[in-house]
Amino acid sequence: MKQLLTDEFIEQYPDFPAHMNALGQFVYYRTYSRYLPAEGRRETWKETCRRATEYNVGLGVKHVEKIGYEVDYAKYRKEAEEFFDSMFNLRQFLSGRTLWVGGSDQGVAEKFPLANFNCSFLNIRSWDDLGDLFYLLLVGTGVGFKCTKAFAQELAPIRTNVEVIHEPYTQRYPLVKEANTSLYVINEGTKAVIHVGDSKEGWVESLRVFLRLLTEKEYESVQTIGIYYDYIRPQGSRLHTFGGTASGYEPLKEMFEGIVKVLRNELDPSLAPLECVYNTQFKRVRPIHILDIGNLIGNNVVVGGVRRTAEIFLMDADDYECIFAKYGINGIWNVEQHEKVVGLVEELGMNELANKLAAIEPMNPNARPLHHRRMSNNSIAFESKPSREQLNLIFEMMKAEGEPKKLGFVSETVRRNSSKCWDTLKPTVRIA
Repeated sequence: MKQLLTDEFIEQYPDFPAHMNALGQFVYYRTYSRYLPAEGRRETWKETCRRATEYNVGLGVKHVEKIGYEVDYAKYRKEAEEFFDSMFNLRQFLSGRTLWVGGSDQGVAEKFPLANFNCSFLNIRSWDDLGDLFYLLLVGTGVGFKCTKAFAQELAPIRTNVEVIHEPYTQRYPLVKEANTSLYVINEGTKAVIHVGDSKEGWVESLRVFLRLLTEKEYESVQTIGIYYDYIRPQGSRLHTFGGTASGYEPLKEMFEGIVKVLRNELDPSLAPLECVYNTQFKRVRPIHILDIGNLIGNNVVVGGVRRTAEIFLMDADDYECIFAKYGINGIWNVEQHEKVVGLVEELGMNELANKLAAIEPMNPNARPLHHRRMSNNSIAFESKPSREQLNLIFEMMKAEGEPKKLGFVSETVRRNSSKCWDTLKPTVRIA
């Protein structure tokens, strides 16, 4: 494909527009400027705009070429020049994610097309959906995810009594480079060994395999899971394709440790135990456990050593475990307002919950050390008009916490006629 923006055109512009202030330049260098190995430096704003514009407008050129039409290069060059000028001068932008991946020499946008998207959405109706959530976050896409009580009932029961061993880390990279995750079942089927591959796909597959071992009948004989992290490159190593630096194996290990604690009810002891299924070793999770696991996955993800996770979680209007998931995790600093919240909970007849809230120690930032729950903005998906008492409670919570948000009311008629749309409608409010 021919270059759309000529050197003569680009030379008219400085490296940065005069009206991009120091804060703007800092955010740009932190988030969007790719490293140029040959130059030994990062891109300037002009270079990023050129790269992203060539990629973005070039998609149209490639499509026209693909379907066998003659390309009107004058038309596309004019469009590219106009768009470059608009973006360089901060008047117009393409996707922030495309600013990072579009047109990179490593072909990131072609290898990871979803990395172009700021936002995505998932209904968590199977354990494999959490693998999709993990992948989307790893390529830098913000994720809205929803788990209602009905969705949680659809999830396969999961075993919580399996011993998980995190094997000592022995660095094999760069002498051995293994991108794929491998599973071995040994000791007559009683032990499973996961060797985590050093790639986005490898990390995602390790989570998928881990959850399959705990949920599928095929692996019911497995009583011990050993996880080896030896193939994962150490923290600070350069990511040659996606750009940025590696986070090392520790965040992945912490994610698995956290998931085990969630399933054993050790992360938030205030929660009711998981329900046993048919008096077996399998148990059934609730939406709060999916929220915790989704947040732990997000807490693990640091894309290119720069971008942290962006998540939003949607919950049922009567799921008070999720509604109060983040309440007080930054500390209770307004005792009078906290007492109002407790009183409003009592008015709704939830005395047990009111007692738990009243027991939170004020003026203590670690009274509820559930800091992974900061990863998501949480919102209630109302499907019917709430009571005034419930609205009073939610507004009082929002005064202190800023959450949970309300995603509006959808009538039964609308939901019946567009149920698929309603399932995915509201996460478009998220900001990635």
